[in-house]
Amino acid sequence: MPSQQGKTRKRFLEHSETLTLAAAIVNSTQEKLNTKLDKSTLKSQGPSNSKPTERPNHHRRSAAKSKLVEVKVKLAHERAQRKKEKINVKRRYAKSKGDVEQLEPVAELHSPKKRVSFA
Repeated sequence: MPSQQGKTRKRFLEHSETLTLAAAIVNSTQEKLNTKLDKSTLKSQGPSNSKPTERPNHHRRSAAKSKLVEVKVKLAHERAQRKKEKINVKRRYAKSKGDVEQLEPVAELHSPKKRVSFA
């Protein structure tokens, strides 16, 4: 029986050595990662480094969102411009035909504030 106990103890010691070795490797890599993270957060955050890892991609998300807003605003301006051009074309056409009566309803029809009722 003592030999069995010795083998178990030897196996346990080998296992604990590998565990400590693995823990040391994990700790060293974790320290390396932490130093890399600290350097990168210092560069991106500037002097105020109170919350370095709370939301690392926040600036990317807000930049993408602001870009989306810019595109939407640009499209809205283009739509408004096309609408104005359409109204102007209809006005020119009405003037060329001499229909002064048609001139006003065209402007009112496309105006967002005033609607012409055909009832």
